[in-house]
Amino acid sequence: MSTFDRFMNKAKDIADLAAHKTNEVVEISKLKIQALKLNNSIAKAYEELGSAYYNHVKFNGSSEMLHNCVAEIDRLLKEQEAINDAMQEVGKQPAIYCSACGQELAHDAVYCSRCGSPVSHVIYATKPGQD
Repeated sequence: MSTFDRFMNKAKDIADLAAHKTNEVVEISKLKIQALKLNNSIAKAYEELGSAYYNHVKFNGSSEMLHNCVAEIDRLLKEQEAINDAMQEVGKQPAIYCSACGQELAHDAVYCSRCGSPVSHVIYATKPGQD
């Protein structure tokens, strides 16, 4: 492989990594927007719970409204937890594998620990032959 080919392969790898990082930033931004909207919904649900409780105490109303408000808050909090989990998953680096033997590699590897091949081209998320 000529120096020019190695340079082009390295440039391609860098471009692929930059594209991957850009996608991560976009995905995290989308999730943060969802989280903000959800926080507003949770605040409104707490307001409704407070209003329902006030009306319940003042007018000796039905406790069904209180239970509905609590159930809605619980649903929203579970949704918030799922969004937070999704944000953490986006930040994780995908697995990389040796293009020669399929061994999973450390992200800072220069050579494969199994076959000794130089890490010149990485395959993200799937082993070679399993695309």
